[in-house]
Amino acid sequence: MVDGKMTNFVAVLTIKSGKRSEYAAELRRLQLIENFRKQKGNIYYQIGESITDSDKMVVSDAWEKEADFKAHCSSELVQNEWNELYKKYVEAEVSDVYEK
Repeated sequence: MVDGKMTNFVAVLTIKSGKRSEYAAELRRLQLIENFRKQKGNIYYQIGESITDSDKMVVSDAWEKEADFKAHCSSELVQNEWNELYKKYVEAEVSDVYEK
């Protein structure tokens, strides 16, 4: 963390109708969350399912430095596996990156 601040990412994903369980199963099968957590500088990485909207998921992760977050975003895991699933299952995203 720089000056006690970490880089945070939060996104609300709208999953294609009726595909949320299938998407979650693919994330588990590929062990993406576990592998993201092993990346340099990761503080936490979570994906949760909305209890009020069956097509929504929330991604929340934090990184020690902005450089760690950028390295994560350009990693093979994100560029290949994550992006492939994203294209297949995600309909829309509202997200933000901030330091806190």
